[in-house]
Amino acid sequence: MRTSNNPVFNKVNNLSQSVDEVAREGEGGRILIENATYLGLGLKILYFLAITIASGFGGILLMAYFPQAYFAFLVASIFTGFISAIVAMNSFRLAFFFGTLYCMGEGMFLGVISMIANEFIPGIVFAVVAATLSVVVVCGLLFATRIVKVTRTFNRFLITFMFGFLISLLMIMILSWLGFIDSSNIWLSLGVSAISLIIASFVLISDMERAKQLVDAGGPKQAEWMLAFGISYTVLWIYVELLRLAIIIFGRRN
Repeated sequence: MRTSNNPVFNKVNNLSQSVDEVAREGEGGRILIENATYLGLGLKILYFLAITIASGFGGILLMAYFPQAYFAFLVASIFTGFISAIVAMNSFRLAFFFGTLYCMGEGMFLGVISMIANEFIPGIVFAVVAATLSVVVVCGLLFATRIVKVTRTFNRFLITFMFGFLISLLMIMILSWLGFIDSSNIWLSLGVSAISLIIASFVLISDMERAKQLVDAGGPKQAEWMLAFGISYTVLWIYVELLRLAIIIFGRRN
């Protein structure tokens, strides 16, 4: 298995080698480990997204009939969501459980938010879902045609860009609290959402490269859940940013 500059892929590489050492049995040295496949990754991505969608409808029903229980669940998911996402993105064995937990909480939140947005701006959810699919397809084409190449320089730039953006957001929040910036300014909100959408799109392309490296190098099937969650997380991030942009643009018109 070849090496890579990607630390996550190197973790996959090390796991594969360790599992290979303990998976051999008998005189023939039969290997018990299965290799990751694109089909396996795709099915696991669909699983996480299906859990999110189902939880979205569940959140809407819970909000309608048991609002107190919904808000209690929402508060709990706020505290557990971040931890669940971190664990799912960094643990092969725990990615399934914590990834499912995260998608359930995120789904219940997005379901209600999307319903409210659709009440004020009819058709916005359908438009945002279509736009999300379009962004995913465009990112896939950019990656497949190698118009955008995920290199060591690309990943360094992306990480630097993300940290710079987070620092800028923190400064905006501080200046807003001090009264120097109007955080409700539509152009500021549009700019923040647009930049966040661009970052999410680049992250999705980087996720695709990680998946390609895993499958092409014969990585272990255990890693599919972790990488599938990472891609699902990024797709949901893109949906959130597009929904926010649509609310800002079309909500102002209404």
